[in-house]
Amino acid sequence: VLSWNLNGQCTNPDILLSEDFQNSPITGANTAVIYGGGSSNHNAAYILSGSRFGWFNVVNGIGDVDVYDRAVSGLCVDSMVQVTFWSRQSFGTTNVSFNMVDDLGNMLATSTLNLTSFYQQYTFNFVATTPGMTFSIHCNSTGGSGVDIVMEDLLITHCCVILLPLQLHNFNAKCLKNKVELTWDAEKKNAINDFFIERSEDGFSFDRIGTAEILIDHNNILSYEWFDNNPLPTMAYYRLVSMSSKEELSYSPIIATYCESVNKITVSPNPFRDIFTIQLPFEASYPNTIVVLDYTGKKVYSVVIKDQTQFVEILLGDKYPSGTYLVTISNASAHSIHRIVKMK
Repeated sequence: VLSWNLNGQCTNPDILLSEDFQNSPITGANTAVIYGGGSSNHNAAYILSGSRFGWFNVVNGIGDVDVYDRAVSGLCVDSMVQVTFWSRQSFGTTNVSFNMVDDLGNMLATSTLNLTSFYQQYTFNFVATTPGMTFSIHCNSTGGSGVDIVMEDLLITHCCVILLPLQLHNFNAKCLKNKVELTWDAEKKNAINDFFIERSEDGFSFDRIGTAEILIDHNNILSYEWFDNNPLPTMAYYRLVSMSSKEELSYSPIIATYCESVNKITVSPNPFRDIFTIQLPFEASYPNTIVVLDYTGKKVYSVVIKDQTQFVEILLGDKYPSGTYLVTISNASAHSIHRIVKMK
């Protein structure tokens, strides 16, 4: 069981897998569809640590295949899992999917993207649903013309949470208009007076955001309710914290929720390739003027949204180069600026 400090941060996550791609063949490499064993040192510029790097060079004419499948065991169910790694390609265009799947075949996290010719670090956070999982790299492109996947420093960690010393039932999060409702039940014989509610953007670093008291006492079951009136515009993770008479903290399982109807403006994905989406809050004033500026301050796109809508898609396509852009959104009562990056 792992510990958390008073700021709600996991102090010693357990390492489930640390792959530095120094040996060949690499465990999990699908050598039937790649050249070599999944590790190389042919270009020193690709090395971030050690003397080699992960290299999945897809055989010419082969595509839509898994080039790497690595099973991991020892997860604590309901614990937070984090997967991080660096990836790039040599040249050309390689479309790849990074998939994380549990023992029952359920998708825990996934991302499909076109790799660039420079390293980017990718991070995935999710809740473990089974004691094991598989991390896989799926190449969607057809081998040839520089279709390869370069990997470095794959790390999978988790933090086992301490379950509350009572029977906790029906811990749920429900999206309402501009807020999130948390509800749960506890048996009266094991109940405590107060629960602290904590929230996180990544499932690892938590902030305490409130305290809940008993709402209903019915047939030895205590019901609790608490509202997050300032929900996050992204995926949010919630947990409950109790404190014993000895001031020992215990934690509930973590639940995750994503509520689109929050009262904040979001611009995603970031970075983007051709299209990005602006999500406007339900109670936004209209009309809204949206302007996209390049790094010199030159206007490259503008539109006026006269009628109430929640999602606005902006297409820049190939007409504009990769780089940093500013998106301004303004109406009679508010003005916001968002930095966004266009990929090649």
